[in-house]
Amino acid sequence: MAEGSYEPYVDVKSALDRIRGNTQLYKKLLATFLANNQFDQLKQEVASGDGEAAAKTAHAIKGMAGNMSFTALMECVIALEGELKGGQDAAATFSKCEGVFEKTVECAKSLMETL
Repeated sequence: MAEGSYEPYVDVKSALDRIRGNTQLYKKLLATFLANNQFDQLKQEVASGDGEAAAKTAHAIKGMAGNMSFTALMECVIALEGELKGGQDAAATFSKCEGVFEKTVECAKSLMETL
């Protein structure tokens, strides 16, 4: 898969530029992301109506997504975090983020094999 084919989910060039082209390090970071359960935690918090905890978890996911150059996930979680902090119904935005997260996971798995 070419670098451009991961967009809008992963900006591979930006990610590798950030870590000076160290593909082994990026693969380790991808493995850490794939093993992380923060999105499952977020799902539980949203489902239980714990907006404060969900906003904190969304904030953590936003930071991780930004650091990994997971562009679409970061943008979606920014919107979700804003809704959660504002006390709004975030169900539709969470559903969108869940789909973006699943696509990002697919890209991360593919990158693990191709880098």
